[in-house]
Amino acid sequence: MTEAKRRLWTIVGLTAPAYLWLTLTIFLPPSAMLFFSFLEKAPFGDREIVFTLKQYAAFLTKSYLHQLTLRSLKLGLYVTAICVVVGFPAAYVLAKRVRGRWREALFLLVVLPFWSNALVRIFSWTVVLRPDGVLDRDGDMPSCPSGGLLGVGNPIAAAGLMKICELFWQLREEAGARQVPGQPKTGLAQAWGDLMQVGTVVVMRR
Repeated sequence: MTEAKRRLWTIVGLTAPAYLWLTLTIFLPPSAMLFFSFLEKAPFGDREIVFTLKQYAAFLTKSYLHQLTLRSLKLGLYVTAICVVVGFPAAYVLAKRVRGRWREALFLLVVLPFWSNALVRIFSWTVVLRPDGVLDRDGDMPSCPSGGLLGVGNPIAAAGLMKICELFWQLREEAGARQVPGQPKTGLAQAWGDLMQVGTVVVMRR
């Protein structure tokens, strides 16, 4: 194997895991959302997949969605401009000024934060969701003591009301076996409508 091929395979070996991870975490979620946008209902549980264009019809007829889209595009342009201003000089120095093994080492240092960011999120969720974590029924911030939507049969069109009822029972200490210990004083419920077109947050106190 020639020196050029050896260097090429070294670069591929160093960068392939990062690009694979970026594909899984960046490109797949938007692709899933694009697929969901053509569905009548979110395809969870035993729901039948029914395609529709009503979401796009709503986008064309509701002016506030146009404003949100324009604001999102502006934000995207600002972020892209900052990335260009910072990234191109760094890429130029890395490609033209740095030689030898230092180039691969510095490039790895640039890619490494993507991995560390994902690892931090994974370990954080592990701490949060473990049996004795902060979101456990006996934890510091009990969450979903009823088992969430799946625990109550995923009541379509009544999910928000179900969560508010659960808060009511918990704050009155009438939740039975689901009761959170320690006389809870405040509860928060959050619910999405359909394919996340509408979001609601309710805070209740005793």
